[in-house]
Amino acid sequence: MNILIISNPTSGSYDDVKLNKCVDILTTKYGEVEVKFTTAPDEAGAIAAAATADMVIAAGGDGLLNETAAGLLDKEVIFSVLPMGTVNVFCREYKIPLNPIKAAERIDATRLKKLPLGFLGARPFLLMCGFGFDARVVKQVEESKLPLNKTVKHLSEGVKSFNNGYPELAVYANNKKYRAYHVIISLGRFYAGNFPLSNNIREDKLNIFLHQSPRPKSLIYSIFSVAIGKGLPVNPIFAENAKVSGTSFVQLDGEFIQTAAEQNYISIKKESLTAAI
Repeated sequence: MNILIISNPTSGSYDDVKLNKCVDILTTKYGEVEVKFTTAPDEAGAIAAAATADMVIAAGGDGLLNETAAGLLDKEVIFSVLPMGTVNVFCREYKIPLNPIKAAERIDATRLKKLPLGFLGARPFLLMCGFGFDARVVKQVEESKLPLNKTVKHLSEGVKSFNNGYPELAVYANNKKYRAYHVIISLGRFYAGNFPLSNNIREDKLNIFLHQSPRPKSLIYSIFSVAIGKGLPVNPIFAENAKVSGTSFVQLDGEFIQTAAEQNYISIKKESLTAAI
């Protein structure tokens, strides 16, 4: 079996020594292992799309994982990961060891799982997208010049963003229209890998959570409820397709995206990625 590791050397917890150890482990298990390093954003997708390997492993943070997964669409290639990011949300969601050496030891090409992918238009995501408060905070974190780590920046910018004015959004799902100010559309059970969104989650659907009040106190209550492990105080709407109108700001698996228009179409493709995780 041929393995290609796509690695981002600027990822939050990248480590040369650990990566080399992972290569040794995978070489012993499978034979030929090649490593390619990214040098610019969005490069991982092109590398993955051109890959001829049997398995492509993303060694980096959630952004690199997303790019790599996008490049593997419609390819008969196994996807896997080595956590080397700051938070590693995908790995937390799927209970992959956060130590990349242990993650490498666990990779088993005979034990495969079919993963769903979400799509924002044509752009895939592995876990979730968010509108309103969620997107605003990620945008502010990416623009922040403060010399703080990403987690502290999220807390700082989150507090600043409670009292910002947010536009009313129109959400369309299952032939119904809903009003909301903040929206999370998730494929998984957790926010940021650690905090449960709900006990009522379907893996074969978009799980749409609507926050329908413009009041900051209501938003604070919802965030507090998630932080203490109770989940969001609303049940999700289950759908295969949705549209969110009224904003071009989107959080996509922890990355800020500004779409071309204020009409955002979201869908799910079941069992679209074959993964060894």
